[in-house]
Amino acid sequence: MKFAMEAQRQFLQENNPTTGLENNVNQFLSGINPLIWLALVGTLFFAAAAKGEDFYGSMYVEDSLVHYIQPEQKWHGIPIIMIPGLNLSSYIYVTTPDGRDGWAQAFAAKGFDVYVINDPDFDFLKGGFSVSPFIVPTEGAPPLDPSSSQAWQNDVWRRWGFGESEGNPYPDTRFPTDYFAVFKANFPYVSSSATSYADAIVALLQTTGPAVLMAHSAGGPQAVNAALARPDLVRGFIMIEPTNPPDGDDFPALAGMSMFGVYGDYIDSRNQGSRKAGTEAAAVLFSQNGGVGEVVSLPDDLGINGNTHLMMQDNNNLFIADLIITWLCEHISPAIGDTNGDNLVDLADAILALQVLTGSKPAALSPRADINQDSKIGLEEAINTLQVISGRKP
Repeated sequence: MKFAMEAQRQFLQENNPTTGLENNVNQFLSGINPLIWLALVGTLFFAAAAKGEDFYGSMYVEDSLVHYIQPEQKWHGIPIIMIPGLNLSSYIYVTTPDGRDGWAQAFAAKGFDVYVINDPDFDFLKGGFSVSPFIVPTEGAPPLDPSSSQAWQNDVWRRWGFGESEGNPYPDTRFPTDYFAVFKANFPYVSSSATSYADAIVALLQTTGPAVLMAHSAGGPQAVNAALARPDLVRGFIMIEPTNPPDGDDFPALAGMSMFGVYGDYIDSRNQGSRKAGTEAAAVLFSQNGGVGEVVSLPDDLGINGNTHLMMQDNNNLFIADLIITWLCEHISPAIGDTNGDNLVDLADAILALQVLTGSKPAALSPRADINQDSKIGLEEAINTLQVISGRKP
């Protein structure tokens, strides 16, 4: 993983035209074939005029509150369904206690449709969630339960790697412990529902189509059960310190899928060692059954210390999101038309494709650039990229 990331970073520095896009445009257009120019001019116009906004929404699916982001520029055909852990809500994915963007926004920014599903037992009409621009709709919501209570868990500081005890953070903790009161206020209220969590995930999959399931902690077995029920609708898993990761009994039902696991720091003091070993064993099973399996320990493999059980809210959450996105693009959902290898499809890719076409850049580019599999980079790749960023092609 280290090698792949360093190689990508070096590649971007050498090939990504990050400055002076206008100069790059002028350089390749000055000598471009008039027929190519005529083929491109309409698409260029639409690309320049297509700047829009991401769409944020909230809905209920089988008693489960779902928040979603549909990006204006979609570079991936595979949506991401994010599943929180036990007694945790979509709050952990859509923001942080200190007000930064969450993983939902980070993945949408890279062109993924994102859906964050909640346990159907949560009573959001009672409270426990307030993150703009998302809402708690009344339409489709289960009735308010006056007896529901907030799902607070004791001793989370030590169990989740924040610190020795509440109010005593580890010196290198990456969780924003100064804002712990904000985090605590956004714990959901728990009621009861006739719908199982896994069934709600299946219902959402039937709406989204084939997706990648990102599961945190006790969300892991819920994701696996949903995949066992509808393996045709699951492309793979992102497992964030899961409980009960897949084992031999789940194969061959999960054959052909892939899994990426991520672990933070203080594994032994948090009693996560056996879970981590189980996740590593699951990665082997995926690799042996037609998919790809990999587990990354942030401190052991990347030398990054201080990450907690809630790494999606830690102060380096966007770095970890990029790590996951890079893996997804390599193994499950490549950004087709990504000429420069930065996991995006944008004007820089179109320019680079045209520079290859005119001979001003070498053809040794990202393998995801060749959209028509003719082993060439040229006009079709440039036009496809412009159509994608203009919204004329999904």
